[in-house]
Amino acid sequence: MDSPVPILFVIGSLDLGGSEKQLYLLLKYLDRQRFRPFVVSLSEGGYWVRPIQELDVEVISLKRRGSFEIKRLTKLISIMKKTDPSIVHSYQPPANKYATIAAMIGRSNGKLIISRRGLASDPGNDQLVLRGLDDLMYRTADAVVCNSWSLHKDLKERFDGKINAVVIPNGMEDFMALEHSNNRSSLRRAAGLPRGSLVIGTVGRLVPFKNHPLFLELAAKVVKKEPRAYFVIIGDGPMLDELRDYAAELDIYDRVVFMGRQEKVTQLLPLFDVFLFTSIKDRSGGEGLPNAVMEAMMCGLPCIVSNVGGSEELFEDGEAGYMVDPEAKEDCLRKLLALLRDKPLRERMGKLGQEIMLRDYSAERMGRRFAELYDSVLARGAKPPMSNAQRNPLHSRGSGIPSVTDL
Repeated sequence: MDSPVPILFVIGSLDLGGSEKQLYLLLKYLDRQRFRPFVVSLSEGGYWVRPIQELDVEVISLKRRGSFEIKRLTKLISIMKKTDPSIVHSYQPPANKYATIAAMIGRSNGKLIISRRGLASDPGNDQLVLRGLDDLMYRTADAVVCNSWSLHKDLKERFDGKINAVVIPNGMEDFMALEHSNNRSSLRRAAGLPRGSLVIGTVGRLVPFKNHPLFLELAAKVVKKEPRAYFVIIGDGPMLDELRDYAAELDIYDRVVFMGRQEKVTQLLPLFDVFLFTSIKDRSGGEGLPNAVMEAMMCGLPCIVSNVGGSEELFEDGEAGYMVDPEAKEDCLRKLLALLRDKPLRERMGKLGQEIMLRDYSAERMGRRFAELYDSVLARGAKPPMSNAQRNPLHSRGSGIPSVTDL
């Protein structure tokens, strides 16, 4: 039997975050008889270091002192020369840049795969060097993995179809479906939520493109019409104080619970009756395929989601919840109130969302898809074949989203 193929994964950090969790799941479900992974993190420490090490995967952490450092790049080049991986696979925009430059300098052979997992912030027209490096990165890679068709379309148009972009959606673990259990009452007591309340929640970094101000504005409108409504925000970030002040300004501070950063988010999702995701696209970034919405669906929650980026690929409006235009606030309010006032509707939509996740977005399937990609780039650098069963479920329901064979 041939020795396992060595793959070096490069990631910006291993702190709590969607990309970090997806790397962990890939490492967990990748065929270890065929592939031998190891990880370089461009930052020290982080929540996911130990879980990855417990998978018997080596983690090398580099000290970070600034945004882009020659010293870290030199260390990464040295690691590549010593380990000579057959594939370098990077996650997150900073890691993509480091991996591209290091691979060009530090290896004489092997393949480079980079990731596009969200809309990066706009560097501005005055930062031509960053734009040039960005173009070089995408054109140099043997494959660019997008986690949504929205990102794939964006790249295809930007590079006139002259890069090898493939779509492999995020994966979810089946056991998450069990997290939405009967511990709702105890969780709500611990969070200070009254008995009989209707809870609308969200999860995400407190950054501009997550659009939490809209979440609070909708909360202010809902509490005037539904006295049982309470709102929960899980996540931390630079906008925390601003959002707290805004909740006070809207006179709903006593109706909003800021839970901060949480390591076991899926265990807290049973707090919610409805999951509300108000993300937008702006200069600070945008969604690829949001883990937060996928986890909510896996846990059986009905979702109201902005139809921005890859979010609208997860389900059709009226199936597992509602897709809404974040600019149409009255429509958002109407659909939110409809869900709050109709428990059978919430249960029906939540069940369908869970079925979609279990059927089409398992972590096992994601692991197989990446294995196919690795085989493909090692053999000929071509796109791996994709069967109908592997495509996004919307493709078979006439969404108009192109399949791989159409691209």
